[in-house]
Amino acid sequence: MDGYAELYYRTEEDYKAKKNKVLPYSVNCGEHKNIGVLVNLLKDAGFSYVVTTTGTPSQMTSFLVNLEFKKYYKLPYPVRFACVEDRVYTLDEFLDEVFTPYVKAYGNRQQLENIEISRNRFYYDAAKKMFDYLLSREPNYETCVSQLGMKVLKMDFKDMDWWPVMDALEKVVTKDGRYRMDYSKHHGLTEGLPYNLDFVFVKKGKSIHTKESKIAKAFATANDLYGIRFFCYYCGWCVFEITSPPGVLVDPAWPPTYIVVDDLMKARFSEEKESIAIWEQERDIKC
Repeated sequence: MDGYAELYYRTEEDYKAKKNKVLPYSVNCGEHKNIGVLVNLLKDAGFSYVVTTTGTPSQMTSFLVNLEFKKYYKLPYPVRFACVEDRVYTLDEFLDEVFTPYVKAYGNRQQLENIEISRNRFYYDAAKKMFDYLLSREPNYETCVSQLGMKVLKMDFKDMDWWPVMDALEKVVTKDGRYRMDYSKHHGLTEGLPYNLDFVFVKKGKSIHTKESKIAKAFATANDLYGIRFFCYYCGWCVFEITSPPGVLVDPAWPPTYIVVDDLMKARFSEEKESIAIWEQERDIKC
């Protein structure tokens, strides 16, 4: 049984009797670079490649994919008839409508992640280079995605779509698990596009305001207070809420008072107007 027949029949007997025929999906990858994307995803899901038809390699941009037999066949032209729905799918249509639901039903989480990574290989490759650069910097290195990308990738701002780069970088950092991108300096502010906002590359579990925390803790101790917890940034200052011993209830109707550490590293209690503004700022964000 030749390769083309293998896409439609499970056995030689079925082929000869022309029964139990199973239709494959027809997929036109369009650009030659997308061929590797589809091939890698199919192989990762356990699909086998059957003998291809004759054709110029540079023109082999179409596939027949049989989900039931887990086989695929390569073609120099899109096939519309004798396929599911007599339809030619683009690569994106096939991945979105057919292959991703198939992997969700019969595959695993890693295969689902591989679909996203393969579809966005360019951005993930860029993100990995940017991540390696971050690892080479001093602790608490501060930058933004667009500046980092232009520096590492040597690209002009207008030549890159920074949204998928930022998304890929955040996923690369999360998957590594040792670090995080801390945007807390922008918490509660409306400043512009996220990929233009500075973040601090910090070890997971570490704080970017360690020095301010020590100053606020010493101030709390000097005033016979139980403790402090970082709350937010306000006017560029670090704001800490005052904590109470476990089991001690605090009257929520009492006007909130915070400890503020300013840009000169001086600690003080917040004034009444500041306390109200800080509380309203955080309430509006949570709402």
